[in-house]
Amino acid sequence: MLFLKRFITDSSKFYDEQILENENCQDIDDLIYQRTYWLTTIHQSSKRTKHNRVYKYLKKLISDSEFAKTNREFNLFYYNDCKSINDGFGNTKINDYNFDFKKTFENSFYIIFKDSKKCRLENGNFCIDLDSEYQDKIDINVFTITNILQQRMMFFNDIKISGNKMRLIESILFLMIFLEKYTSQYFRETIEEKAVYTYYKMIINDFYNFLEVNVSLVPLCQEKFTKIEKIETVYSLYDKNLFDALDISRILRVGWKKDCDLKILNQESVAEHSFSLMSLALFYLDKAKYPYKDDVMNLALLHDLIKGIYNKDINRKSSNYLKQKRNEKCTLLYLSLIGTYDNHVNLFEYFNIVYSFWDNDVSDTIRIFNDLEIIQRLIKMNYYISNKAKIKEEKINDFKKDLKMLETNFGRDLAKKFNL
Repeated sequence: MLFLKRFITDSSKFYDEQILENENCQDIDDLIYQRTYWLTTIHQSSKRTKHNRVYKYLKKLISDSEFAKTNREFNLFYYNDCKSINDGFGNTKINDYNFDFKKTFENSFYIIFKDSKKCRLENGNFCIDLDSEYQDKIDINVFTITNILQQRMMFFNDIKISGNKMRLIESILFLMIFLEKYTSQYFRETIEEKAVYTYYKMIINDFYNFLEVNVSLVPLCQEKFTKIEKIETVYSLYDKNLFDALDISRILRVGWKKDCDLKILNQESVAEHSFSLMSLALFYLDKAKYPYKDDVMNLALLHDLIKGIYNKDINRKSSNYLKQKRNEKCTLLYLSLIGTYDNHVNLFEYFNIVYSFWDNDVSDTIRIFNDLEIIQRLIKMNYYISNKAKIKEEKINDFKKDLKMLETNFGRDLAKKFNL
């Protein structure tokens, strides 16, 4: 143990830079080292720092598909459910969903139930007394077994052994009921905790949809399943054609119509607004000076994307504004988590910047983006005026006052360039 502590201390700087921060790492040895390093540092952490390390690790599992796959493989191998990995994680990956996961499932829940005062089964019901320290202690195991069953569910029809199909249905029902109880008490103050919480809610809903179709194969599970209520449909986007759902070109920006009483044929759509912001960032942000240019462009592309799912832009003065913003935030988190399925591209890091924007972050990226929004709005207003659109004088003056809200030298210089 003393050697291990010294190894971690002496090598942490090198591996933080060389491996742990390498999001595109594909080498299996490095991925296993990453996992070992993360779990060792979590184990060695004080109570004060453990929480942050646990949720940074879980965030990495969510955002890095190869890392999550390595974590699943390691657990299945470690608990002796699979012996087919050659050369101790050499070149052979586990991709056969016919082998069992029974030992991994049982051992994961043994760890979860180890503190019987905090989590136990009584008369078939889960009794969980969750506090943040206990959540930190078990959440990696909860996530791992959830992630294993999530992937198995997706390849259910490829499983040829009927006993393994039945075990999967039984295990999914058991885990789903546990997750419902677990998430009802879940602590979610940080963006990492919110992401893990939303992941669990997404999986509960996807498990429900899966069981609705397949639970008849295991008659003993039917009675328990019929007592479960379906959760809100805000998490039910997985089976939709997202390309159609996210068509924001048909949605008009409501501010011009509601606030300005604008009557013009070529009114700005949500897609035009996003494209204009991206164009301003592309042509006027010098990456040498502003290394976060790509983040600004990602934010321009994604910040209003979710309006396509709800098929409307909503005015800030509307009584439903706060409710819709909450729903949009949940849905955006859901979309970012679809990449936790093996057959989808992982988009979590692309959406990360949008969470910061919606949480009123004050980073340079957000400040630049806020300035671009003001400038784009004023450019559009001048376009409307030049095309003889009638905008109330008081609204024109209100928009011009926004120039005083520009936060960066870049924004002020760009406003002068456009004579705003």
